[in-house]
Amino acid sequence: MMALLLGCGPNQLSFDGPPVDIRQVETALFMESNFSNPPTDGYGLMVLSSGGVSCDQLIEVDAYGIEWLAEQGEFTERQSGLVIELRWLELGWEGAYLVGGTLLQEQGKRTSTLYAYQDGDVLGLSTDSGLVQLDAVGDSVLGAVDTLQTQARFEARNCGQAPAVGSR
Repeated sequence: MMALLLGCGPNQLSFDGPPVDIRQVETALFMESNFSNPPTDGYGLMVLSSGGVSCDQLIEVDAYGIEWLAEQGEFTERQSGLVIELRWLELGWEGAYLVGGTLLQEQGKRTSTLYAYQDGDVLGLSTDSGLVQLDAVGDSVLGAVDTLQTQARFEARNCGQAPAVGSR
């Protein structure tokens, strides 16, 4: 098992049989899609990266979060890490997400998908199952991933909602 630290805080990321080789994770960011309908419905992206990436680099190209990074080939070539794609309906983005399925509640649903990336490749961890938990604390997002392959505890910068497509 590989343990990684994110900055100086309580952030750790580990893979059981790592699909990527991550020496150190420097950046944790959360961005909500411009296609979201705050406060209850939306799409979002959590990025845990070995390279220094900023909110300005997470541009939106369409309504599917992973495309935000796939359109920036140099991002996945120069860095490695974990991407968590999030979708929520009627519940807001804070709370628990089922990985590899849909968490249904009487009020709505949440789902998440995990991806690992390095050397220009984005690897879907579609056989993984477990939970992602996100909570807002000030300008930060406290999060945890607990799946068969990936365990992470992190504090991410909340980048807010992405600018409209083509506005940068």
